Amino acid sequence: MRKMAKCRLNDQLEYLLKDYLDQEGLERDVVVNQAVKEYLIKKMGKKEIARLLKEEAAEENYSLDRLLGTNFDSWLEL
Repeated sequence: MRKMAKCRLNDQLEYLLKDYLDQEGLERDVVVNQAVKEYLIKKMGKKEIARLLKEEAAEENYSLDRLLGTNFDSWLEL
């Protein structure tokens, strides 16, 4: 999986996220990854995501489970 550059949240989002993470005892990466995943599913749709991930898996010669590090179906369940 390719690494993307880290993004910088605006000051208000950074403040809100920090407070939420402190209250919930969560890691920033976990919350950001979940938020981006849900955003992409909403904007792109499950079918398009499944198609792209299958293409990526074929190009890299990996199974979808290995590519995602989890079960593919659970990735698309919300």
